[in-house]
Amino acid sequence: MLATLGLDYGMVITLVGVAGAVVMRVLMNWSKEEVRQHTGAQVLQYPKGVRLMVQGLWVVGLGLLALAGFAWGGPHAKFALSFATVVNAIVLTLHLLVFGERVTWDAAHIHVFSLWGRTRVIPIHTVVACEFSRMWQQYRVQTEGHGPVKVNVHWVGVPEFLAMLPCRVPAYPPA
Repeated sequence: MLATLGLDYGMVITLVGVAGAVVMRVLMNWSKEEVRQHTGAQVLQYPKGVRLMVQGLWVVGLGLLALAGFAWGGPHAKFALSFATVVNAIVLTLHLLVFGERVTWDAAHIHVFSLWGRTRVIPIHTVVACEFSRMWQQYRVQTEGHGPVKVNVHWVGVPEFLAMLPCRVPAYPPA
């Protein structure tokens, strides 16, 4: 069918890779969009270096996809395409984790943004406890009626966040 359109498989794979790059750029812009702007709000998120690493991994993943397109018809084409697809699936998961989760706070509320769950606004006075999970490398802030707030130890701004909590908190960095 592609031959009747004057396209070979390599060209199609390359076009799909370019379209994937455009979609990923849109996803990055979407994930950066602030749901709410608050005066004096602080943000917990992954450091800029980690976010740049994810963008670099997209370049590598989409480059592998383009190379798989150029290898189409060769003896290792299916392996190359499968490998590129698996790499891009891993990078997509990492992208969603790094760009899709963040916590902001101000004097009265904690705002939790997550692609995995709903966006929540939690009054600070509902915080009752804070503990550290060594296995998950995150602080778990327990609240009354709003569920736990999970704060990754690798995020920027964790000490400031822990300092404003109205409860006893484990030491930072964790021992």
